[in-house]
Parts: sequence; structure tokens; C-alpha cells
Amino acid sequence: MRLLAVGVVLLAACSSDHPDADPGANISTETALAIAPAPRTEPKLRGSANGLSSELQTVKFGASLASAVALTDSLGGHADQPQQLDDCSAGPLVTVRVGDLLLLSEGEKFVGWHISDSAELRFRTDKGVTIGTSLRDLKLAYDIEVFESTVGTEFTSTDSVGGLLSDASQSAKVAHLWAGTTCIMR
Repeated sequence: MRLLAVGVVLLAACSSDHPDADPGANISTETALAIAPAPRTEPKLRGSANGLSSELQTVKFGASLASAVALTDSLGGHADQPQQLDDCSAGPLVTVRVGDLLLLSEGEKFVGWHISDSAELRFRTDKGVTIGTSLRDLKLAYDIEVFESTVGTEFTSTDSVGGLLSDASQSAKVAHLWAGTTCIMR
């Protein structure tokens, strides 16, 4: 709301009562840069077979769930309350949802991640794969096996990163990514 008020004040200060006036003529370079949209930056959050990382921090599987939540919070994520999942094949797990990223833990120990949309946290794997990556590019990044399962067209990699594809065609896209311990009902 504060940004909106600042933007309105800036626009009002730059307006002219003259009908033929150029609305941008009185805007200084500094003002234009201040109100211009920020350029898209590199991915904030990266996932790997070993955990999660940012430019400043790495949280490996086995670390505390609190440290994984703190990492996502530091990148603008907003963690929901922990939920207990008792029916997982790996045993009872605790999950914390941060947007479309699911953090999984055994007790307080961070053991896995699962993501279904990478936009909010600008998520990519350590090899550059994100939601929407083509099957072709996925195969360039990872040595994978693709197979049909009860949850859809699934893939696993020799690097222990897995996920789901949008379909079984050669034009399929990555729809879900995960690593570590997961709770997928098969």
C-alpha cells in the first residue's frame, strides 16, 4: 500500500495540466528508475538430491526443519503451520507448505522437498530444471528413467531427483519435482 501511495504521489508530481504535454517529460532518470519494474533475477531457491540452497545458505537433508523453513522465509516465502501425515509409506512425516513447495520432515529433521509450481520462490534444481522444463531439456540435465505409475508419468534420475511429467508424449513438460523422502500415495 505504501508503494502504491508513493507511486501515486510520483505520478501526480509529474502530471501537467496542459493537454498536449508529454506525461514523461518531467520525470528525472532517478525517478524513472525508482518506479520502473525490477529486472527478473536469477532463481532464488535451488533444490538438489541433498536438500535446498540459496546464494547465501545451504540446508541439507538431516538438518532441522526450522532451518529449511528459515531459508524459504528469507527468500520471501510464507510457511503454513506444520501438518502431520501418518499414512506415508516412509512412516509418519511432518509437512510444512511454503506456497507450492512442500518441506517434509521426520520429527524435526528435514528429509525431503516436493514442488508443483516454481514461480513464487523462483525455484530450480541445481541443474537448472524447473516446473515447465521440457522432457528434452530434462534429459539433457539428468540421466532419467521415465515410466507410468499410479500417479502419472513419473521420472527418476540417477541423481535421486524425481518428479512427474505433464503426459507421456515427447513434448511433455515437468509438472512436479521432488527429492529425499516424499509422501506420494501410490
